[in-house]
Amino acid sequence: MSQVLTAFLFILLPLLLVLRKVVLRGGDVIAEAHAALRFCLGTAKLLLLVIPLSEIALLVLQSGAVNASLGTAWLGLLSIFIGLALLGTAAVDVSAGLGGLFGLRAAPATESPPMPAKKKAALLLAMSLGLTLAITASLAEFGSFLKGLIIAPPKTIAVLFQNARVWTNYHILVFAAAAATHFLMPATREFLRIWRPWKATWSLGIFALAVVMLWTRISPVT
Repeated sequence: MSQVLTAFLFILLPLLLVLRKVVLRGGDVIAEAHAALRFCLGTAKLLLLVIPLSEIALLVLQSGAVNASLGTAWLGLLSIFIGLALLGTAAVDVSAGLGGLFGLRAAPATESPPMPAKKKAALLLAMSLGLTLAITASLAEFGSFLKGLIIAPPKTIAVLFQNARVWTNYHILVFAAAAATHFLMPATREFLRIWRPWKATWSLGIFALAVVMLWTRISPVT
């Protein structure tokens, strides 16, 4: 995944942007700048939040339901839930940003009104449970995981070891940032609708951090 994203961001995309400037001269500079910032924020969501959340979920689910404490099991499920939500918004931001950079109008689907909160939550929960079943690859393991969301397992050495692997500073920071982004932050298009210089600085700074993470794949917090 990292190699594919690196090739796209630093080889293919610059070449396409140069080709676009050569073939299609002119354009709305303000619209292109807005699109670039939206692309930066969408990419940052993917690299800084979605991919690390998927790693947390896999760490929890692939280690066995019997080894997950009550809190760890909920962390795994919520990581999938929030990760899927952010994946959807990141995909919309990246596609709308790329479209704007290449002078294309956003597709109606990317600018449609948001889905009602309850309906969206129900859909995400169903998708999260389906993905959990796919990762566990066993109805018995899936049932054990769901049971672990309600009943805490005995505190064995395996459970304590799994807690130490999952509840690191980096994972806690990623989950807190992802939850704040999903539940508290406005949609990217609303965030960028009213121009402020600090928003550009914020967007580019977050994108720079995401690029560093992509290059190194080293946690910024140890």
